[in-house]
Amino acid sequence: MLSAYLPSVNARKTGQIAIIKRSFAPLNRTSLRHYHGPIHRLTRLVIQIPLQMMSNPGAYHAFIGRWSQLVARKFLAWLNVGPNRSWLDVGCGTGALTTEILALASPQRIWGLDPSEERINYAQKACPKAQFEVSNAESLPKDWCDFDVVVSGLALNVMPNPAQALSEIIRVTRPGGLVAAYCWDFVEGMQPLRYLWDALIELDPNAAKVDPAYRYPLSQPEPLQQLFATVGLQSVELQRLEVPTPFKDFDDYWLPLLSGNGKTQRYLAGLEASKRYRVREKLKERLPIQPEGTIHLSVKAWAIRGICSDNSPMWKTSLF
Repeated sequence: MLSAYLPSVNARKTGQIAIIKRSFAPLNRTSLRHYHGPIHRLTRLVIQIPLQMMSNPGAYHAFIGRWSQLVARKFLAWLNVGPNRSWLDVGCGTGALTTEILALASPQRIWGLDPSEERINYAQKACPKAQFEVSNAESLPKDWCDFDVVVSGLALNVMPNPAQALSEIIRVTRPGGLVAAYCWDFVEGMQPLRYLWDALIELDPNAAKVDPAYRYPLSQPEPLQQLFATVGLQSVELQRLEVPTPFKDFDDYWLPLLSGNGKTQRYLAGLEASKRYRVREKLKERLPIQPEGTIHLSVKAWAIRGICSDNSPMWKTSLF
């Protein structure tokens, strides 16, 4: 019966619980062997294991970052920028988009910026051919002004001041250069999170105020278009990007939700153990789990691009 509440053997073998492994230390084999209390008490002990709220960027990759590179590839295919251009990735995070730019766009040079020194260090190790710098999007280096292409992947909608960030992005883009971004669709397009937040809100309607769909209005196409329209960009276009998100089993879906320092993970970790268990059971009931245990979902992002106004239209034809 205890196995119903612990991660599966496959999850333990593949290292999926490495992030929370140390939390299981008090419940070792010896203590379990000599435990004579009721099974519901043991279940409660397991569910109440303290969660490791790690700031390690690797936890983000297990949570949702593993799908970021797939979306980045679709984004770059849509942009269709030629080789030998100078690129800037604003809010580069762990370097998912930067890595794909190097692999697919043959840039002349590429910089990645992020306010987190820890994420920058992670990105630099993952993508040593790029240059990285710690910087806020709302205040980019003053002497930068000549990038051919400036992009922001899955970051613009979570920035404190997206309008100021976009103004700075335009400032460092050369006249006629390309400005583009893409954001997760937290309202309808993020199925892995939508299942979770629908279950959380059903248990506690106040959770709606913490739902990413509520917190990040730029996750929808209309506000994103309005933002780009207010800053004078020309030839603004919008595109939907969607990729599949297969999970090997329920543990592959559930365990990454229990570790990391994202707001969704912190909210779930802050719940009472009994509520977290109820959320888990609701998800097991509602997720489209196949007979062999796999779960097939999808994630969607909205991409947008525009051209910086200039007096020379040559850039418009050379970038696309």
